[in-house]
Amino acid sequence: ARIRTNLEPVWLHKTMSSAIALLKNEEKVIVNNIPEDFPLVMADKDRLEQVFVNLLENAVKYSKENTPVVIESVLSRRVVKIYIKNDCDVIVKEKLDKLFEKFTRIDDKTTRTTRGTGLGLFIVKGLIEAMNGKIKLSSKKSEGFVVEIKLPVYEVDKQ
Repeated sequence: ARIRTNLEPVWLHKTMSSAIALLKNEEKVIVNNIPEDFPLVMADKDRLEQVFVNLLENAVKYSKENTPVVIESVLSRRVVKIYIKNDCDVIVKEKLDKLFEKFTRIDDKTTRTTRGTGLGLFIVKGLIEAMNGKIKLSSKKSEGFVVEIKLPVYEVDKQ
């Protein structure tokens, strides 16, 4: 089944700030480095906020103590890249590739002490793709766990 989205111009900084405000987070510092005047993206504002909340909840839940969650953005031609980064143990590529599958959670000491169904990233991927975007995960000792989202830039002349 196809996910229905209402694509419109969306301010990333504002949408990310709203997602951060919705989190039940009192102990983790979240640094939103998306500039307020960053270019608009074509997305479904409510669905994108849902994506950000899910990804931020995961970043907060699975990051090491006393480390921030950092959000960054880059404009690359007609695509905006959003990065959500947290410091956690390295996840091997084989396990990383499976995280977008239904009901998948990594079985380790961290996930055994947290709640979840293993549907969050599956839904997030579907929503991003329904907005004509892409999402990928990486995990390296040098940069931590990184979620990269690519979304199309809103172009006035094409609308």
